Amino acid sequence: PFGVPRLIRTMTSNAGVLLRSRLFDRLPAGTRRQYVHPVARRIVGEEFLTDAGIRCRALRYAALKRYYDYHGSCAVWPKETYDIACGLRHQGYPALARAVETRLLNAINIAGHAMELFYVDAAGVVAYAVERTEAPVTFNERVGSRVIAGTNIPEGEQAWSVSAALAVKHQMSSDPHPSPESRGAAA
Repeated sequence: PFGVPRLIRTMTSNAGVLLRSRLFDRLPAGTRRQYVHPVARRIVGEEFLTDAGIRCRALRYAALKRYYDYHGSCAVWPKETYDIACGLRHQGYPALARAVETRLLNAINIAGHAMELFYVDAAGVVAYAVERTEAPVTFNERVGSRVIAGTNIPEGEQAWSVSAALAVKHQMSSDPHPSPESRGAAA
């Protein structure tokens, strides 16, 4: 029924953020890999990875809503993408971390500022610039010649997005050309 809360099981990027924690650190290597590797492989797979970073919810659930929701399948947060990259690096996947970080920086550079979040449609088209066209319960964004409906207009120059970009730039300047030995196992 409409208006009644219900549980909807979906795959989200939360597992990727968890890689940054120390939860897996004390597990035996084999057990650790058993838990970490599937998460790393999935988070950089086609369900989550976009040109702007990591989706909040797997792409297969994009049809759950008729609009772009704040933490949905079309939402990519630079700060969350950064946390996932840190987790990948922490778990021994520095090459994957670098690939994710590069996407984050590229998106911010193309947009011209550190947006709060980027909307990325199911086809992978990133909304680098948005324009408000009306404001009912949801809003419409003009992206080029296309109008999309969403729940929030991404704000520009958010501190967490700026700090994520600065941290990535610092990481890259500290290790500009990682050696083959430091690249880790591919997912």
